[in-house]
Amino acid sequence: MQNNRTTSITCLLKLLCVVIIFSNTLLHAQQLSTDSLISALRKHIPDDTVRAKLLNQISYNLRFQNRDSSILLANQALELSHKLQYHRGKGSSYNNLGVYQQGFDNRKALNFFNLAKIEFKLAKDNGWYGIALSNIGMTYLYIGNYDSCILINRQADLIFNDTLISEKLRMRNKMFIYYNLGSAYESLGTFDSALIYYLKGIRAAELISDQPMMANFNLSIGTVYLTQKSFSKAINLFRTANGMYKNISNGVDDILCFTNIGKGYLELALYDSAEYYAKKSILLAKEQKNFLYDADNYITIGLVNMRQNKCELSLSDFEKGLQVCQISENPIMYKELHFHLGEAQFCLGNYTGAIIWYKKAIAMVENESNLRLKYLNGLSKAFEKNGQFEKALYYRNAHGQLNDSINSNEKTKTIAELSTRYETDKKEKEIILLKKESQLKEVIAKKENQKKNFAFIGIFGLIILGGYIFNLYSKRKKLSNQLSQSLIYLKSTQKQLIQTEREKEAENIRVRISRDIHDDIGHSLTKISLLSDMTAGDKQINSPEAIETLGRISDYSRNVNSSLSEIVWAISPKHDSLDSLIVYMRNHIHQFFENTGIAYQINFPDAYENRSINPELKRNIFLVLKESLNNILKYAKAKNVIVDFKIDADNFELKIKDDGVGFSPLSFGEGQEVRLGGNGLPNMKYRIEQTGGSFEINSSVGIGCEIIAKGKLV
Repeated sequence: MQNNRTTSITCLLKLLCVVIIFSNTLLHAQQLSTDSLISALRKHIPDDTVRAKLLNQISYNLRFQNRDSSILLANQALELSHKLQYHRGKGSSYNNLGVYQQGFDNRKALNFFNLAKIEFKLAKDNGWYGIALSNIGMTYLYIGNYDSCILINRQADLIFNDTLISEKLRMRNKMFIYYNLGSAYESLGTFDSALIYYLKGIRAAELISDQPMMANFNLSIGTVYLTQKSFSKAINLFRTANGMYKNISNGVDDILCFTNIGKGYLELALYDSAEYYAKKSILLAKEQKNFLYDADNYITIGLVNMRQNKCELSLSDFEKGLQVCQISENPIMYKELHFHLGEAQFCLGNYTGAIIWYKKAIAMVENESNLRLKYLNGLSKAFEKNGQFEKALYYRNAHGQLNDSINSNEKTKTIAELSTRYETDKKEKEIILLKKESQLKEVIAKKENQKKNFAFIGIFGLIILGGYIFNLYSKRKKLSNQLSQSLIYLKSTQKQLIQTEREKEAENIRVRISRDIHDDIGHSLTKISLLSDMTAGDKQINSPEAIETLGRISDYSRNVNSSLSEIVWAISPKHDSLDSLIVYMRNHIHQFFENTGIAYQINFPDAYENRSINPELKRNIFLVLKESLNNILKYAKAKNVIVDFKIDADNFELKIKDDGVGFSPLSFGEGQEVRLGGNGLPNMKYRIEQTGGSFEINSSVGIGCEIIAKGKLV
């Protein structure tokens, strides 16, 4: 899918940043080390094993300065190690040769790393055996074989659980293993798993005080949060990474940080901040002569202007982005910019121009389903606005068919992923069992030797044996107690897992319901609306009553479709967050008062801690807002409306105030009626009080009305 492909390219770019930063921080220290090693090599050294070690070390130290010399020295070390049958020397030489090919010829790199793995195993060097595995996993990441990358890196992770390896070496290699695993899962679109490994990696980097990798992990975690729509968290992490990069990089990473910060602010509707960081990134890119992210930034600026109805400015921004794409050869953004140019023409009301750009965009994404789905939707809407209802219906049908195909493919992919994970876990368990079996054999062999020794010892040996047996009995008793406690703990964990699975099943049911409503009923209503418009435009229908009835059918279909969208939003688990509620309420207010002539003001918080909220509370807050706005439009005759939504720690306050005709309620309490011609206000009060909140109305004739709903978010 296109989203995964974009994520894969982002991961590879971040991987390149890791290599660049790592090389810059090591160059000076390695120069000093290399000079002393060369000096030692020039001396007469009778031990060829030492010479092979020196050749390999110098070769590795020169890898960022002189690649050709590094390869020559590695081959010399390999030839000498072959003569000596020195397995560790051969392993180091193969490992170095693999490092030099990585990113140039990855197939050759894999071959060298596999040879290194064999030699390190023969040398019984667990640490370097794990490093060779890790390098194989990273090469699979370069190639794009993410499943193999995950399998190999998880095997390497098990190797570095060996406590015989030094703590610093363990943590340093685990840090890179976790980065590889996080990048692979992110490329596959499995963001929860990616986040788990990135967090493990940053903890390892903190333990060994590796600031370059800490910065990279912050950037990676921020990218995952951006994908998961946790925009405030993402922005904070990008800022943290940017602060770290100032001391260790040459500015390339700052460009990526500013680009991502701009994207985060765009999604939070903080348009001034989004535009500021996008322009800041463009300016820095100009200084660095690195235009890789300029297209992303022009898209951000263009979307800022479009969302503020500055359609001509957005068109200009997208055109600039298209020019940059042609220079930087960024094919993904090139396609997206064609789509956004269509959106800008749509915004200007030039539906013919929009159709042209949408068609160009669609022609570029023949095999990229997600982008094609989005572009077909835009094209259908443009034809509908242009009055070409038959073509609109055609592309709407194409959109529906493609959507069904994507859903089917996603199910197949999920099954394949589960199968791969099962095989991976199975192999890992086999490795653990083999290791335990080997350890058990060693223990048995030791006991046999002990028995032979006891046969030659007299009475004194029997006394020692008695003491040993007693000690062994004590240990077994202690072990038995530990096993009993472990069993109790396992049973408790099992109960927790069962409860978690039930909760996940309930969430999956909500997702399926929301998807079915959107895909089946939503598409059907859209078709009814389009067919009604087409029939109403048919010249053979002359009856005004029939045309009016068809118009009503079309309006009712659109209204029901809008209501279904609200229901989908209300029941979908991915929208159970404070971010989603605020964005949805803001969009509803904008759409509701459009073309009503009523001036309105929205006072929503710009900075707040995003959190998960109860779906029932989310729905009730929105329905109170919706019912209040409906009452204002129907009865209040208001000219101005103010909507406030405040968040204070775990509390919220929703306030809707108008300057309309107001009313004088006879009473508004338990067991009494409000004479306003309906049950709207009692229903609102009931919804808020049902979630433990309070509901208040302040109104009198001639001075408008104020509705206040308060409660807790938790």
